[in-house]
Amino acid sequence: MKRTNNAFPQQVFWVKNFVNKVNKANVTEADWQHYDIVVKQLGKTLCNISSEEKIQLKEAFGKAMSAETLQGFAFTKPHGYAGDYEIIDKLYTFYTSPDERLVKWDEYFHSIPAVKAVRNRKTYIKNLLAEKMKMHYSEQSFEMLNLASGPARDLFEFFNENPDASLNVDCIDLDTNAISFDVKPGGELVIGNFCTSNPNIDYMDLLDWKLYHRSADDLIKLMADCGVEHENITVDKEPEGVNLFIRIKKTAFKEMADNIAGLFIELS
Repeated sequence: MKRTNNAFPQQVFWVKNFVNKVNKANVTEADWQHYDIVVKQLGKTLCNISSEEKIQLKEAFGKAMSAETLQGFAFTKPHGYAGDYEIIDKLYTFYTSPDERLVKWDEYFHSIPAVKAVRNRKTYIKNLLAEKMKMHYSEQSFEMLNLASGPARDLFEFFNENPDASLNVDCIDLDTNAISFDVKPGGELVIGNFCTSNPNIDYMDLLDWKLYHRSADDLIKLMADCGVEHENITVDKEPEGVNLFIRIKKTAFKEMADNIAGLFIELS
């Protein structure tokens, strides 16, 4: 049996009152700042509350934790897993609920650093593609393999903005065979990973959206363990500093295929 969190009843009481204030459009910026504190506390102690208490917490949130809000969509996982293509696209497009009583919840969700980092990832990839296109402008076409492609909103926008781009893309999502594909010699492998500095880890834990957070040094060590030489590794980050991107220059990808396959299993 789970050990009860002694502060839990007060937290549930506060959540119920806060939800009522949001429903009545009577919430202040200070209230939202306190909500940050409460969800961090709940995220930290979630493993210490019972199944019954988890039900109480969900009921306290009401529709605010249903699939009609972004946080509820992340929590209920209608597609069966966290970070599915639909919620990622909603984050990319600043989706808000058509129910006016729920809009503030979505606006809050869009405002947190972790979500900003997801949107910054789209911008990062589009800029990276533009950079690569300039480097390969003299070639007939440029090829890209997009693993775990999700909604591919980044590619959709890139092609709309660059209709004449000579870019061929293979998109693969939720396919264990994806890691067996080659990256051409002279190409580059780019992998995104949330950083340990993510200020929304506890909130994401509350929503059961668990990620393997790693520092830049952690990512570099992973690559070194796979046999990648240090001079072939670069780590970038988006403006929030939450989403890291490790870039690996590949001169002999086939020789490292088994190690890279193991890396993707560990990253997943």
